[in-house]
Amino acid sequence: MMNIGHAPTVHADPHLRVEVHFLKSSKDLYGAELEMAPQFFLRGEQKFAGVEELKKQLQGDRQRTAELLGFKDGGMP
Repeated sequence: MMNIGHAPTVHADPHLRVEVHFLKSSKDLYGAELEMAPQFFLRGEQKFAGVEELKKQLQGDRQRTAELLGFKDGGMP
């Protein structure tokens, strides 16, 4: 699951960010150089009222992504 945007809920940063969340991996890849290939568009960027609302949306996004990729267990590692 990948976000390309400005992360408006948690950052007041005008710079574009790319954040990738792996559904079926428990490896620590922070800072690693990766090549990604988007498979589908899930939704546009939104600014949420707070971090808890964002987390709730991300749980739904994760579930929808898992369904689109055919993961039966919700994509948990």
